[in-house]
Amino acid sequence: MTEELNSCSPLPSTSDPGSAAKRARMVSNLEMEEEEETTTTDDELVTAPLPEALALTRARRPNAGRKMAELMAQQMNEVDDDFYGTVYGGFGEGEQDEDFESPPHSSDEEEAEVDSDFDRDEDEGDDAAPVEEDPEQIERRRKRLNQKRLLEHNKNWAIARINRMAVPENACDPKTQRQRLEEAKQTAVMNIASLKRFEDMELERKRRHQKPVQRRALEGPRARELWTSDGLHCITFLPAPPPAEQCFPKPKRREFRVCAISGQPARYIDPVTRLPYADMDAFRVLREKYRQFLETDRGGRK
Repeated sequence: MTEELNSCSPLPSTSDPGSAAKRARMVSNLEMEEEEETTTTDDELVTAPLPEALALTRARRPNAGRKMAELMAQQMNEVDDDFYGTVYGGFGEGEQDEDFESPPHSSDEEEAEVDSDFDRDEDEGDDAAPVEEDPEQIERRRKRLNQKRLLEHNKNWAIARINRMAVPENACDPKTQRQRLEEAKQTAVMNIASLKRFEDMELERKRRHQKPVQRRALEGPRARELWTSDGLHCITFLPAPPPAEQCFPKPKRREFRVCAISGQPARYIDPVTRLPYADMDAFRVLREKYRQFLETDRGGRK
């Protein structure tokens, strides 16, 4: 800014105070003008329209998106290869398919149909405008055809294997209807007997686990009132009061034993003869008499 001031007009010398004030005013005026110019330039930049994008204005290339389409097709082929290689254990032909024989008139006719379809497509393509195909498209078509043939081949192989394992139709035992009815009757009898045994077992189990019914007797005194057809009225107290002899029993009289030998009061009883005796002398006499009785009894028997 100072350079512009110097180039515009010569400034008075700084020794003069008036010239110094003029110089200061001129510098401030120039700074204000520069600020106004800067503000105007910024407003013009803000309000100026943006230029159009190059992608919207330039023409489309003839081979635009070709690489992306090829990458997507390649990715789809890889996904298909992985699917057919893993589903149901893989459709690849291995050693286990050596004994497989494709059913006649199946693979040849299908291959002929597939070839005819492709020939028809090629003929229709010849009639239309010739279109050059890329080698990659031809390779993809060939892979798709191979996959289709392999899928048809594996499908036929699976159908043939299932047919070999399936039971032939209308295959049943040679038994007649009468034999089947007899077997059904025997089975019904066996089932009834089994059911009867089961019911008996259940009843026995319930009887064992069932608690016996205990009849509780009424306790305490009670009164029973009885009316007869003759008009008699009777009241009975239950239980009946016991007799007086039971309520007031008589004391037992003391028994006085007398010695069988001496006639004195006996204090002992002989355990053999069951006779009372008073002392040892009486006991000896009692045993001697008993011995004599036994000897006499034996002699009489003889």
